[in-house]
Amino acid sequence: MVATCGGVLVDRGRCHCFFGSVVPDRLTKLWASEGSQQLIGQIELVPVLLARRLWAQQIRGRKLIFFLDNEAGREGLVKGFSPAKFSRQILQAIAAEELRAQAWPWYARVSTHSNVADAPSRLDFKALVAMGAMGVAVPDRAWDL
Repeated sequence: MVATCGGVLVDRGRCHCFFGSVVPDRLTKLWASEGSQQLIGQIELVPVLLARRLWAQQIRGRKLIFFLDNEAGREGLVKGFSPAKFSRQILQAIAAEELRAQAWPWYARVSTHSNVADAPSRLDFKALVAMGAMGVAVPDRAWDL
């Protein structure tokens, strides 16, 4: 199974940076190892973790809005809990990053087509590059749970 995800850092109305990546095969296999073929929960949460890690310096001490197009993922982020084992692991890693960032996050639900990160989550970067945004590589260590 091939899964992709992406994120965009918008600051003061300008798209500064973005990432888009294939989720490592080792993670999709792990997430599917307990029989689940529905990995959307994990795939919606992991970009929040990656964004927090990739842009830790830029978001430190800031007010943040994360847009997700998945209500279960948003609820998990608000509650800090998920009954799904692997989603819970991602949420715990996000909580650790949140403590380091000392930021004020808000999690909002948006439709897929209204989500600024939809294109990079599909590995389509043309529009963001045309706006002057810079692509950021996702290092292997960013995927550590």
